[in-house]
Amino acid sequence: MKSLVEYQEIAMKRLIKEGNLRDLGKMFGDANEDVQSDWIAKNTSFTALPRSDFDDDPDASGFDLLTTTGLMRIQSKIRVDTIHLEQTRRKSSKHEGDASATGHVSYSVGEFDVLLVSRPLGNKATKRDKYTDTSRPIEEYPDVEKWDMIAIPEYALYDPKRPGLLRNSVPKSIWSQYVGRAAEVLEEIYESVSNRG
Repeated sequence: MKSLVEYQEIAMKRLIKEGNLRDLGKMFGDANEDVQSDWIAKNTSFTALPRSDFDDDPDASGFDLLTTTGLMRIQSKIRVDTIHLEQTRRKSSKHEGDASATGHVSYSVGEFDVLLVSRPLGNKATKRDKYTDTSRPIEEYPDVEKWDMIAIPEYALYDPKRPGLLRNSVPKSIWSQYVGRAAEVLEEIYESVSNRG
């Protein structure tokens, strides 16, 4: 028998060889919160840590990271292609009407302050077109030093067709405006919520 860490590495290598981005994203979803926490500490003037209130909120609804001041809530995602936001939550009367056509639940306005998306295979800007995808090879997926971050304010995600809810999928026309600006956007939102608090 191998250690669990060794089995994780074997599974990761298999998924990379298969080109299975969906399952790689699932595999690294929780670790992504720690990656983002470290990235925030290195690139901004504040710190944020993964939530630790699972006993109080079993769905861990709304946000994944919270600044150490307790003021800014960050929804953490890891995405390679599209930026979708639908989530799985327990079916209950609380979520009635929030369910999308896929049966997943949409985020409500006010559940988080900013969306932070890790892009393991990048969306590097080029001189020709600063929003052109120039994705790196899948073999570079595990190299978190090469991951790009996109921070999108919650208000940019409001769904115009469903008042009170956020979009289930973020169109490129929205997220492309925030490429290369993650630290700046996080600082702006942090200042905004600090003034609110």
